Amino acid sequence: MKDTDAIPLPGDLMERLMKKVFLSDKDWLLKEWFDEGKRVGSYLLMYAEDFRLLASRVDELQGFLPVKRVEIEMKDEQGKAVVVVRVIGAGFSPESTRCTEQFLLGLISAYPYKITNSRVSEGMIEVRAEEEKRSR
Repeated sequence: MKDTDAIPLPGDLMERLMKKVFLSDKDWLLKEWFDEGKRVGSYLLMYAEDFRLLASRVDELQGFLPVKRVEIEMKDEQGKAVVVVRVIGAGFSPESTRCTEQFLLGLISAYPYKITNSRVSEGMIEVRAEEEKRSR
């Protein structure tokens, strides 16, 4: 967390801040969370070039967000690598859950994966992405 300049904040404070900004400038807030996820994802890419390696270190990822649990499932579907990321306890409000979703989408976008589906309900997120061919 130190390497990415992350600082711990009380969860209830983060909730209040996100709700307030969400009401005044939702698009800006969601873009900022996406961009921050992409920045952190780019950093993680230096240490885990393959998403499978990142998945094996999922416990370390949980420190970036106020979440209860992160599950990463890797599968092979018709010759394509597919990742399904489930986040449980991702905020106490729809606003904070959407922010966490955007962070996760940004993080995944730093890897050669295309998001194919994202489902959000209060406190829970499920993102499905397929690996894209890397350009040489």
